[in-house]
Amino acid sequence: NQDPNGDPRSYELYDPAKHNYNYNLLLNAVSPIKRVGLSGFGQFDLTENTRLFTELMATNRQSNQRASPNTLGVYRTIRIAATNPTNPTGQNLTLERRRLEEAGARITEQEVDTFRTVLGLEGQWGDNWAWNVAMNWGRNSATDSSTNIANLDRVENTLNTSLCSNTPGAAIPCGNYLGYGNLTPEVLDYILFTQRGSGGNSQQGFSGTISGALFDLPAGSVAFASGVEFRKERGWLYPDPLVVNGSANIVRQDPIEGEYSAKEAFVEFAVPLLQDVPLVDYATLNLAGRYSDYDLFGSDTNYKVGLDWQVAEPLKIRLNYATAFRIPSIPELFGGIGQGSLTTLDPCSNWSTLPADSVIRANCQAAGVPTNFRQLGNTILTTTGGNPDLKPEDARTFTAGFVWTPGFAPGLTLT
Repeated sequence: NQDPNGDPRSYELYDPAKHNYNYNLLLNAVSPIKRVGLSGFGQFDLTENTRLFTELMATNRQSNQRASPNTLGVYRTIRIAATNPTNPTGQNLTLERRRLEEAGARITEQEVDTFRTVLGLEGQWGDNWAWNVAMNWGRNSATDSSTNIANLDRVENTLNTSLCSNTPGAAIPCGNYLGYGNLTPEVLDYILFTQRGSGGNSQQGFSGTISGALFDLPAGSVAFASGVEFRKERGWLYPDPLVVNGSANIVRQDPIEGEYSAKEAFVEFAVPLLQDVPLVDYATLNLAGRYSDYDLFGSDTNYKVGLDWQVAEPLKIRLNYATAFRIPSIPELFGGIGQGSLTTLDPCSNWSTLPADSVIRANCQAAGVPTNFRQLGNTILTTTGGNPDLKPEDARTFTAGFVWTPGFAPGLTLT
């Protein structure tokens, strides 16, 4: 680490208190954002009991953020040969970290367009029945960009004396990364680029429902609802080619693209059991079932049984038992391998300075961690990705609860 107030050829050991970077100097307290939205709703009575309806929503969001300058040494080891003229040590060097302060802040921009439309019919049969059929289509698409990102292949070129040249106007200028201010505008123009990526998701669907009262029981009418649904979902992510091949000095990311379709049918009943008897203002049994058929996972049937019991005016008890079925999302299934940064602190950093009876000290020593080990920074590189072999998750749940509205405290409700 170079002392900016001393000899530019002088370097000293890393000291977190002295050399850690202040990220806040270049950041905005509030990042700018611009959002434009349009929505519309319409309906038209075709007959006395049939209505045409439509919905339309569109939004555009533009935002940007400032980020600290790009840092070399995080995603690829940067080596400076002993024979490189910029290396004053006469030994091969590994550049642990080098923040490209000369380039200034990175500017990250996003633009997101969202569109959704619905067209349907709804109506009534008699006094107790209602129906609804609708089609919907929605799409969310986004582009993003980040300036002042280093191309690591080109960084290596500027350190390869057989490729680079200090001649003005050279196609590959030689770079001096040892010391702030040593990177020339020519080197920065050569190694930096603006990464651009895009992504989004879309959904198409059709649904139809019918609901009403089947018949009467002593405690009230048996309510019924049923319906069918079809939907198709697609998702995609196309990173910058230099991000995909690992040349960009940011987290690497594979493209994502996948889709699935589903057909579902459901039925629900609300059966009144008791009403206005001792300890029961009313009690309703709720029954529901759903059949799902996915093109990627096959079919599954789930159900729910519940009880709503109004004991008296202030107290209601709820009981539910249900099964559930969850399929993996498109990124979970089709997401390629990508990198990430996990913020964490290594407990073995500076372990030799801990008290002799410290358990952490004993564990780090037993693990063979060097006595002079220090964590550089507070983030580590992680690797994540999707898995096309993932299967749906099944669950069984039981919930019990109550709602209490005491008369002695108007406005108070406890659940």
